[in-house]
Amino acid sequence: MSKLLTLTAAVFHTLLLFSQGVNKRFAVGGVATLQESGGVLIYDNFHILFGSNHNPQYMNGLKTYLLKVNANGDFIDSVFISIPQRRQVMPRSSHGYKNADGSFLFAGVSLATDGEVRVLLVKADTNLQLHFVKEYEWAGNQVFIGKAIQHYDDGYLITGHIQYANYDADVFLLKTDSAGNELWRQSYGASHLLDFGYNVLPLPDGNILLSGFSENRNPVGGLVYPRTYLIETDSLGNPLWEWRDPDTSTLGAFAFIPTQDGGFVGVGAYVTFRSQWDGFKKKAYWVRFDVNKQKVAEKTYGFQTGHSMFNDVVELPDGNFLVCGALGIDISEQYNRHGNICKLTPSGDTIWCKSFIGVNSAPQCCSDNMLYDLEVLPGGSIMATGQADDNTGTNGYPQQQGWLLHIDSNGCLLPTSCGITAVEQTPSPSGRDGEGQVKCYPNPVSTQLTIEYSLPNNVKNASLVISDLNGRVVYSNALTLPQYLYNIDVTVWVDGVYYYQIVNSSTSVASGKIVVIK
Repeated sequence: MSKLLTLTAAVFHTLLLFSQGVNKRFAVGGVATLQESGGVLIYDNFHILFGSNHNPQYMNGLKTYLLKVNANGDFIDSVFISIPQRRQVMPRSSHGYKNADGSFLFAGVSLATDGEVRVLLVKADTNLQLHFVKEYEWAGNQVFIGKAIQHYDDGYLITGHIQYANYDADVFLLKTDSAGNELWRQSYGASHLLDFGYNVLPLPDGNILLSGFSENRNPVGGLVYPRTYLIETDSLGNPLWEWRDPDTSTLGAFAFIPTQDGGFVGVGAYVTFRSQWDGFKKKAYWVRFDVNKQKVAEKTYGFQTGHSMFNDVVELPDGNFLVCGALGIDISEQYNRHGNICKLTPSGDTIWCKSFIGVNSAPQCCSDNMLYDLEVLPGGSIMATGQADDNTGTNGYPQQQGWLLHIDSNGCLLPTSCGITAVEQTPSPSGRDGEGQVKCYPNPVSTQLTIEYSLPNNVKNASLVISDLNGRVVYSNALTLPQYLYNIDVTVWVDGVYYYQIVNSSTSVASGKIVVIK
């Protein structure tokens, strides 16, 4: 194995702190070009984040980093991982795994200048001391990582997929001992499909469950038709059972977890629109399976024409779920996504949903904010990590930076009150039937209020009406498009509470409260 090089904490700089709560962005390496936080691991008095860093001073610009912060998100220490003649990136789909001894594990990929890709497995302790860095290759083929997890015998399981020269792809499962030495590997898939692996779960009976999705290799007209893919194997990786969702719009395994009732829940995306020229658009997706791995419930969330997804899911002790990802919307051909955290019932109905943007992100358009991983702290608050665009970037292009959010159990930024950067969604997103949604931000507001809306499928003509507490209309506008965004100047409005409604033929389609404070 190549010699391991590390850089010290001296090159780390915390860039921005949002004073109303823990909404932090950070650059690793001194030059803010492109950073992503791929995951967070929660310990009693500190947290460890890991991800990728793009900096021109490195060979080909990509490094994996480990970052240790205190409970408030303030910097403690950081380490870069470097292998000579190779470059690494921590894929966003991966999540870290905390081992029984308190050490942690994560998987990624290492890349050579000629494009060769290997699986990368890293084990480290809470002092950021590396126990091992291992590489695994598939000669002549490209590999992409999904997840790594500790197995019952203290060895490790890694899944992902292999991309062959003929563009076919198969799911792989690789088993190592406790030192990361490979014991065996297996692959799964159909010759006429692209099969992708995202998650691996050891089952109580000793078997192993893999989850991912499949795509047609040569879809008609260049269109994409994905479907959730499950594989069960024995303890040596020999296949026992597989299932592909007959619904060719589901990506239900970006994260996949066992539930308290013996079943499973997956999250990801649901394709809502396909075009040969414009690719596809998607809503966030939640799906539940029973103990027999039969699909029993599913829900979608977000705007019909956006690019939304869930990347992680956690089951709470009361059976409810927390999910995180991104809520996307296309407005006048301008691309925009907000980081999104939702609390769902055991059947997938929304309890609350909050959207967040980074400190320097543009709320109206052209910024990409994404949450990849979330963890629940002992007191019930929530820590989430991801990437946020910084619109102060050079040459007119936003820069991505690592992002850390700390919110309470109601989705409000800590340590202060709710609504500073949270974007309320009213009504709560649900189902695939195109229910309407409204977002108002910032709320409270002092100068400019932004209202994004999406009308239900059965509503063709509606109006937006905003009134004060006395019922006096202070703003109204006919909604001529099924989805759009309005910026409203509130500087001349009197401080206080206002109510908005989207009205269709005197019937209220959606409503909510706005607070003006100057």
